[in-house]
Amino acid sequence: MLFGTSLFFRAAYFFTSFSPALFLLSLNFRLEKELCVANDFINHMLVFIIYWGFPILVVGLAVLSAIYIQKYLLKRLEHKKYEVSNKAVNFNMCSKKFKNSRGHVIQAHEGIKINSGFIAFAISVVAPSVVLTLINDGHIASSLLIIVMFFLLLMMSNDVFPNIILPIFGVHLMVTRDNYNIFYLSKQNDFLSGIKKLNSLGNAGGLARTYVLSNDNYSDIEMEDK
Repeated sequence: MLFGTSLFFRAAYFFTSFSPALFLLSLNFRLEKELCVANDFINHMLVFIIYWGFPILVVGLAVLSAIYIQKYLLKRLEHKKYEVSNKAVNFNMCSKKFKNSRGHVIQAHEGIKINSGFIAFAISVVAPSVVLTLINDGHIASSLLIIVMFFLLLMMSNDVFPNIILPIFGVHLMVTRDNYNIFYLSKQNDFLSGIKKLNSLGNAGGLARTYVLSNDNYSDIEMEDK
């Protein structure tokens, strides 16, 4: 899904995707072997850190990761140097194509999905973390292993990876019927019309199918009916 993007961007996207499951796992530290709470201050602080430190850390990192992604996308869509010359997304009802067939126009009105995949996320991420909690004492390690395997899948796959945190921060993902993934910000909701330009998220190689929506439109003289 994120082919061509930097490792840091992929890690941030992965963390925001899995932060609900990681939050559940962090709460499960409270259900691990009970600590013998002594009366001294150090043991009380240790208990507090184990009980509340990990959940707070997960939430804090998730917020920072989401803000980083938001700023990163904003930077990419505002700079002309990231513009992709051979891709466009068409929000009009009539099909269009580049004149002289110099690129591909993505027809957004045909089967577009916004922030899809919540059910798949709930089944594949949240449910295992809860189920493993109830099964045995090794659920933390087992759940973390599953999460690492999902990270490797994200790194090596072009499948859409659902994310329920980013929309809270105004970052949305539309998926077209021909499997292009296009990030856009909430402030662009009123401008999803015309034939929009796309900006790259990183290396715009042959495997890259994820872009960020630009604020600029292609002119009528650059397009023709399909």
